[in-house]
Amino acid sequence: MRWRVETLGLLLAVTQGLVLQTPAPLRGCPPDPLGKISAKIRHMDAQAKELFALYMAEQRLNGTEFSHLCHEAVPWLPTGPGPALRRGALPALARTLQRLRGALQTIGTQQQVLSAPGAALHETLYSAQAAVGGLLSNVACALEGAVPPAPVGPGAPKLFHQRIEGCKVLRSYSQFLEALVKRLQRAPRALAARRKGQRGARRNAAPAGR
Repeated sequence: MRWRVETLGLLLAVTQGLVLQTPAPLRGCPPDPLGKISAKIRHMDAQAKELFALYMAEQRLNGTEFSHLCHEAVPWLPTGPGPALRRGALPALARTLQRLRGALQTIGTQQQVLSAPGAALHETLYSAQAAVGGLLSNVACALEGAVPPAPVGPGAPKLFHQRIEGCKVLRSYSQFLEALVKRLQRAPRALAARRKGQRGARRNAAPAGR
């Protein structure tokens, strides 16, 4: 699916030095919440890939006739490359993270039945829930606590549908973070190129030497 411009706007603020000005950090908030968001996204990327791999193995979906169903898009979770970034997308990102946190909690509850007790998947799911919650807290700090509500989707009723819905969400979650990291990697180069062009334009516009 296509990225929403408002969701991607976060990364302009993170990577191009645009800071949301606040008089002072909220209680319990880091002094630079946008920088914290950027660092956390990078850390969560590898964790999300591990989580998806564990889920596929635990549910025995790898190489089955049903594995292609895991590649279906999750409508509320953007996964594709995004357009040029702009500022002002933190509320949309917060809604996505709230929806994602709820989905991970649902998957965790379902896995109490679908996975063996003590499986590594349980701990990794719990860590992912905590990571998404931490990222959402940093976004709330950048928004000065004003986090918009997110809609809650219905859960899948049958065990088979729960397994497939879980793999769809976890695959999209991994791709979501991967795309954010790629944007973080590209943005500094784009910023440097723009600054170089601006310096050249200023030199060309300068009056001839006296």
